[in-house]
Amino acid sequence: MSNLSNRTGDAVYRAGDINPVLAKLYLSHGISDGALKAVENTERAGLCENIIQLIETSSRQTDREMASDILISLLKHAEKNLRQAIAEKFSVSDNAPLRIILQFINDDIEVAKPVLTYSKALNDLDLLYIIQSRDSPFWQAIALRTDLAENVVESLVDTKDMMTTRNLINNQTAKFSDYAAKEVANLAKDDSILTEALINRFLDKDGHFAKKIYSYASESLKSAIIQKCGRLSEEAIRDIDAVFEEFTAGSVNRMIPTPAMIKAAELFQEQGKLIPSLMLNTLKRGQIASFIAQFSRFVNLPIAVVVPMLQQKNGQGLSIASKAHDINRADFLVIFNFTRKMMGDDFLSAKDVTTALAYYDRVSPDVAKRLMRQRQN
Repeated sequence: MSNLSNRTGDAVYRAGDINPVLAKLYLSHGISDGALKAVENTERAGLCENIIQLIETSSRQTDREMASDILISLLKHAEKNLRQAIAEKFSVSDNAPLRIILQFINDDIEVAKPVLTYSKALNDLDLLYIIQSRDSPFWQAIALRTDLAENVVESLVDTKDMMTTRNLINNQTAKFSDYAAKEVANLAKDDSILTEALINRFLDKDGHFAKKIYSYASESLKSAIIQKCGRLSEEAIRDIDAVFEEFTAGSVNRMIPTPAMIKAAELFQEQGKLIPSLMLNTLKRGQIASFIAQFSRFVNLPIAVVVPMLQQKNGQGLSIASKAHDINRADFLVIFNFTRKMMGDDFLSAKDVTTALAYYDRVSPDVAKRLMRQRQN
């Protein structure tokens, strides 16, 4: 039985499994490099269009694979404007073959930019590899993508390329971790363009981003933000100042939530977002006062009761509250460890942890709920 070998992999195309028209195209344009060079530009453009249609409409994977092989061969000898046009077409295709997208990425930035910015074929690992292997124009294009994940944003920020960072700041859908926010604030100290971009983002009233960046801003950047952001309400400035104070190691009464923190916890609860994962993320960022406000609402206990509960070395009160409200064992242990350390207990012994876990394991949900009702009355 005759077969056609796929040059880009180890797959073998069997004659009975492929479109005969496609096989003819493959034999005439997919093997001989010399024949491809001799194809006129107008003919090549027409062939590319036909091949693209086959890729987009074929229901058979073998046809799509072979068509991709032929298209890649044709692109190697195509003029840049044709490569750009095809890249733009594939950049918005929901089922573009990844190896064709990668072919464009290995081209000049003018060809690569549309797929870097829009193609859904690229996952986070692909993007991280491209960031490591290519240069700043490629980073800047990636920074324009919608819904960039935190790890991709961190990798882009680590390049310390100012235009890339500016694109990230202007990207309303990019997800900034605390690390990325801190690095962006540091980069803005010495760059007026980044400072201006940050101020413009504040003017867009993106509260989540504003609070996160403001937490790490230098005094000069904070001053510039407050001076230039006339549309920021006094309440918003008070809120971000409260977050900044919470992150400051020497702040007074850092365990006592402010009214803004309490109000935020109430809003989270009303919206159904006050869940253990949100509280754990707050705690891991070092925002102990915000965590206390959230935990107080979550377990329906006054802050005046929650603070002494978290200060207990044996974790008994926290065990009861956690068991009563379906906080699992692993999350309970994280809360116990983090809150003890943030409240000044630098040394947490194995005995303390064992005792706290023993309380958690021993108390049943029904007993815990009964004890919680007694505390609430």
